[in-house]
Amino acid sequence: MEYWHMGMAVVRPEVPGDVAAIHAVHAASFPGVDEAGLVEFLRDAGRLSVSLVAEIDGEIVGHVAFSPVIVASGAIGAGLAPLAVIESYRRRGVAAELIRGGLAKCRVAGFCWAVV
Repeated sequence: MEYWHMGMAVVRPEVPGDVAAIHAVHAASFPGVDEAGLVEFLRDAGRLSVSLVAEIDGEIVGHVAFSPVIVASGAIGAGLAPLAVIESYRRRGVAAELIRGGLAKCRVAGFCWAVV
């Protein structure tokens, strides 16, 4: 498994054992909005092209997802949504680390552009 030490967090691809923690991060970050459901929908539909978690001291504190986006010309890129970080870890660069790591994985996956 790939890991990146980007600042304070370890950024890595999600694994099956992360699903509940990812759900909890989104549910806590977006109360009343079903961002956690969006991640589950994308995962179940096979459209979760890049899914990374940020870990600090073994705790998942953030998550970012990228899925395919198709424009009128037929060009396929990656769309970032959703992105969440637990409130106590916000304003520390965790989201930026997730975005940078996600964009790097999108390039490796063959996406030439991304909507952030």
